[in-house]
Amino acid sequence: MTHTSRYCQAPRLWALLPHFAPVDRPYRLWLCQPLSRSAPIPSPRRCSLRVAITSRARSPPHPFPSTTAAPTRGSGIDLIDRGLERILSLRQALPRHRARAPQLYGLREKPALTGDERRRALTAENLQIFLTTFAQNLDGTRDSLEAGDIVLLQRLHGARRLLPAVVSDVVDGDGTPMVITLDPVDRVAREQLLATYAVEGHFRLHVADIERIRQSLDLPVGAPAGTPL
Repeated sequence: MTHTSRYCQAPRLWALLPHFAPVDRPYRLWLCQPLSRSAPIPSPRRCSLRVAITSRARSPPHPFPSTTAAPTRGSGIDLIDRGLERILSLRQALPRHRARAPQLYGLREKPALTGDERRRALTAENLQIFLTTFAQNLDGTRDSLEAGDIVLLQRLHGARRLLPAVVSDVVDGDGTPMVITLDPVDRVAREQLLATYAVEGHFRLHVADIERIRQSLDLPVGAPAGTPL
């Protein structure tokens, strides 16, 4: 089946750029620069899409700094984390929100912000709760999906665990957007047919959402992703 972009067709000279394949995506050169205190926040969807695309076919995915919780490497939440790390450290924000609103996460009391608890916080189920709280919640239908959206998927067959993914800018032969996943089984990011999954959550992060997360969780602006809590 031939996959086509629903946005544009690029000249063949784009094939000369090794890190931006396939060749019909020149706008994938969108930049997502590290923040300074005075710089505007880049589009979260552009950042997520750019990282997801450049992660495709890397084996294994490039490592995080030593502050990264090792169990998340090479997983779906790893893909989302890397997509947002220039504008929001999910490794800081999600454990902090879980500690401040433990009832939302099914906890009876506030967990300590130890290394072990931070690692426990970084799951697809907790990501769904976090995004439900802060992001725009959408219905996951074909017409509502836009490139760079974050979706929580579940395989129609086999293991039924939640799998975070990013909506691609490529559509299948029926015009349905594809999704970029980083399944621990695959170990590399792949573009997949949405029809093989059930959409359990569909979220769109806006710049205003990033600002609200930072303010409500007292996260420093422009801090490196590995800055301690």
